[in-house]
Amino acid sequence: MTSPEACIQLHPDVFTPDGDVPDDSTTRFPTRFMADFATFIGRIHGTIPPPAISGYW
Repeated sequence: MTSPEACIQLHPDVFTPDGDVPDDSTTRFPTRFMADFATFIGRIHGTIPPPAISGYW
């Protein structure tokens, strides 16, 4: 994952009026995407410098 992006189509056949996804195969995509996104965040977490401390710059 180099640039996290996901396109989710809101379609009446995919989502119930309550926002549930009744088809298990459809839930695999966001589940896997979020797992990959967590790995991505873990990888870049140490590469982003902390915000500047007031008074040092």
